[in-house]
Amino acid sequence: MDYEIAIPSYKRANILVEKTLKLLSSIPKENIKIFIRNEEELDNYIQICGNDYNYIITEASGIKNTRNYLRKYYKNKELDLVLFIDDDIEKLEEYVDKKTLKPVENLEEVLSLIYTETKKRNLSFFGVCGFNNPFFMGDKVSTNLKYIIGAFCGLIEPHKYPLIETTIDHGEDYEFSILHFLEDGGVCRFNKYCITTKYYNPVGGICEDMGGLKKRNENAKVNFNDLVSTYPRMCRMVKKGDLWDLKLNFRFKPDKSDKYLDWIKEQQR
Repeated sequence: MDYEIAIPSYKRANILVEKTLKLLSSIPKENIKIFIRNEEELDNYIQICGNDYNYIITEASGIKNTRNYLRKYYKNKELDLVLFIDDDIEKLEEYVDKKTLKPVENLEEVLSLIYTETKKRNLSFFGVCGFNNPFFMGDKVSTNLKYIIGAFCGLIEPHKYPLIETTIDHGEDYEFSILHFLEDGGVCRFNKYCITTKYYNPVGGICEDMGGLKKRNENAKVNFNDLVSTYPRMCRMVKKGDLWDLKLNFRFKPDKSDKYLDWIKEQQR
């Protein structure tokens, strides 16, 4: 299988080398690309992470522009699979039973399984369970409208499918989940697998880019409101403690009268 692993990173070389690169230690370095914002960061990343990796300078600021840069970059690559993974992933684990998880031993085998199962279902967008709690997991693949977490997701054969981009700077993974569901008729979520990461990390990344946790949460509220206004039957806003979040309607099925289908028609013009 011809695949690549794409890691966007901003001002977090130390976190990248301690977490995600350690997780990917068994993956050939030629299969890994690190996407950084500008030339000024390059020397720091090479010094800390090593010069054996392929570094791509995006000149893209913000999560929206960065995610879209990666989408456009891989639209022109004839690969079987590309995995987009954040720079602060500590663990990738798999479900054993309702009380037990175990570390994934061979990531390449998992990616091969993901490719086969996603292609078999005629879908293009895949991800893993958003919870690292075995009680909410299971050894099954779902294709209904479920959240595909942006920290560990990807595309199969990206050159064969329409380019889908995000329009927002927070909650872009919810928008990708919605748009891919509308385009393909489903999203492929592997509920057997989950990740461990520190969400809303204030060091580097999205939080620093947006001016801190408080401003990021305010931005989330605005973007989630926009998504609910555009796709009222597909999602609703919720609040977890002091933080805003979105919940997708896993029972959603498009209706011929739905204005959501206008998006598909627009893409096909």
